[in-house]
Amino acid sequence: MKTRSQDTALFAAGLIFAIVAMAHLTRIFTQFNLIIARQIIPEWVSYPGFGVFLLLSVWMFMAREKEVRKKK
Repeated sequence: MKTRSQDTALFAAGLIFAIVAMAHLTRIFTQFNLIIARQIIPEWVSYPGFGVFLLLSVWMFMAREKEVRKKK
């Protein structure tokens, strides 16, 4: 049985994944250069990054909604 804290955790995880997905999407549209340890991270990394984090976000929100509906 899921508790309220687990519902909150699923929501928080979904929100964090959504924010990261939007950061990747913003990088794609603005063509922002990302430099980590003097290495330029290629823009193409944001394409699968956006997809992966968007799917993770949707998964977390769907899991939370499923648990909320079970409780009713």
